[in-house]
Amino acid sequence: MWDHNDFAFAGHLEKYGDLQHKSIPGIAENTSRASIMLLHLISFCDVYVKYSDRWKYFNNLIDGWAQHLLDNVLVHPDEDFAGFRATNFMDGNNGLFRWGYVTNPNMAMSIGYTFNS
Repeated sequence: MWDHNDFAFAGHLEKYGDLQHKSIPGIAENTSRASIMLLHLISFCDVYVKYSDRWKYFNNLIDGWAQHLLDNVLVHPDEDFAGFRATNFMDGNNGLFRWGYVTNPNMAMSIGYTFNS
């Protein structure tokens, strides 16, 4: 995944000038895309009888996912920004995501996403 064009500039923190590719081997999924995982886990949990072994398994995964978000992704308000934010990637990295990447030939080039944008 880390070698996909979406992640080619993940090693850069700012959008400026003529950036060169700078990927981060092993970088986690981007936070926006990964957020869907929670919905999947909830739907899996909903399939089973409450408190059954399978229900407990998926409920534990949901708890673990929530704890991971709190520990690695959620950024609390500070003197620079008054609201809560999330890092760009699930491992806490904040590099550029989709910088200069054309997702559809009929559309303009993506401007990319940064933690500060």
